[in-house]
Amino acid sequence: MVYKNCFPNGCKKALTFSFDDGIEQDLHLQEIFRKNNSKCTFNLNSEIMGQRNCFLYKDVMVSRLTKEQVKDNYYDFEIASHGSVHPFLEKMSVEGIISDIITDRKNLEAIAKYPVRGFAYPYGTYNQTVIDTLKALGVKYARTIKDTHNYEIPTDFLQWHPTCHFEDENIFDLISKFIESKEDSLELLYIWGHSYEIESDNMWNHIDKICSIFKDREDVWKATNMEIYNYLKALDQLEFTYDQTIVTNPTSLDLWISVDDKIKCIEKGKTLYIE
Repeated sequence: MVYKNCFPNGCKKALTFSFDDGIEQDLHLQEIFRKNNSKCTFNLNSEIMGQRNCFLYKDVMVSRLTKEQVKDNYYDFEIASHGSVHPFLEKMSVEGIISDIITDRKNLEAIAKYPVRGFAYPYGTYNQTVIDTLKALGVKYARTIKDTHNYEIPTDFLQWHPTCHFEDENIFDLISKFIESKEDSLELLYIWGHSYEIESDNMWNHIDKICSIFKDREDVWKATNMEIYNYLKALDQLEFTYDQTIVTNPTSLDLWISVDDKIKCIEKGKTLYIE
C-alpha cells in the first residue's frame, strides 16, 4: 500500500513552537531554541514594536523589541502576523480588519524579506468574519489558543489549534506519549506561549528541558508553522497513476511517502516509479 504519511526524511512526527508579541525575553528564548536545534514561529505586532514598559505581567514589566532588533534576531525563525496593534479583530468592521492585517503584513514583510502568510489570533479571539477576511487577504494559517492535548494534523489551518501551552501541567506526559506513540500516521506536537511568562514564572529551565528532549531525535521533524503548512499542502499535490506505480511531484519540495512500509522520497519536480 502507498500512504502519504511521512514528514521529511520519513519522520512520522513533527514538533513546532509558537510564541507571541515580540518582546525582549524572546532573545533569550531564541538562544535556547538554537542550542537545541528547535524551530519556532514568532507572531509579531508591527505597529507597536519598540514600546517600553507597555504592560505588567505578574512581576515582569514587558517591553517590545524594536524593528531593528527583530531584523537582527529573528532571521532563522519564522515571522508571522499577530495584528498590527494586537486588536480584538472580531469587534472590528471588515474594513478595520483589512486595514490592520494589510498594515501588519506590509511592515513585517519589509523586515522579513519574504511573504508573511502566517497568523496567530490576538487574545485568541475570532469569528467567521475574521476567518473569511484572513483567507481573502492571503493568510494561510491562523493559530488559536484552544489546546487539544492531542497530536492531530489540523483539518482547517485557519483554526489551527495547538497541542498545549508550554506551562501545561501535563506537558511532559504529553511529550512522553508523543514520543512513544506507534501510530502509522502523521502526528504533530504544537507548543505555544509568551516568553514573558517564562520570565515571570522562572521557567527557563523548564523550556530548555522541553527542547533538550528533542535535540538529538532524528525521528522528529523540527519545523516552523509555515514549514509544516507548506509541506502538508505540497504532499496533497502528489500525482499518482491509478495503479499507484508512478507518482509525480510537481512541487518545489522533496516529499516522502511509505510504500509497503518502505520510505520513498519523491524529489521536487521528479517522477518516481514504484517497484
